[in-house]
Amino acid sequence: MIYLDSIDIGKNTRFIIEKCERCYGLFFDNHELERLLEESVSKSYFIDHHKLHSLLQHPLHKDIIQYRKCPECSKLMQRKNHLGKSGVITDVCKEHGIWLDAGELKQIQEWTALGGKRNVFKDELDEKHRHTRAKNRKRARMSSVNHKSKNRKHYFEDISDMVSSLFGEGVYW
Repeated sequence: MIYLDSIDIGKNTRFIIEKCERCYGLFFDNHELERLLEESVSKSYFIDHHKLHSLLQHPLHKDIIQYRKCPECSKLMQRKNHLGKSGVITDVCKEHGIWLDAGELKQIQEWTALGGKRNVFKDELDEKHRHTRAKNRKRARMSSVNHKSKNRKHYFEDISDMVSSLFGEGVYW
């Protein structure tokens, strides 16, 4: 069992999170981490790819993989890379929240400030755009194939009409 102390990290309003005095890990209830990042990290209007790359070269996660139990329900939490690309492996309980080991909050804040979150959303939009373009190209090809087959059908109908007009009805191929 993990014993946590509640601490107030809010500047202008109360913002309570839990902290382990033994390992200095932090537990955020669902959506608290996002709220903290919104309040504590200034908006990034650019993506510093060079510094992001440098930051990701020095990950905090250790070589030993350890699954942590949720401090609320004691179920094993899932290990996830924060937003899929931050390089910070968080422990997530879908029902209760996110555990960050010592130093991981600072790395997430730096990654966010350098435009990491913005870069993730840009990549997602680029992927959606590529998917939409591929779908549109496929539709255009299918439309072209359908158009060609309709043209062939009309071609044969025109020939049939022409033969019928020359030789009369009842001529079958």
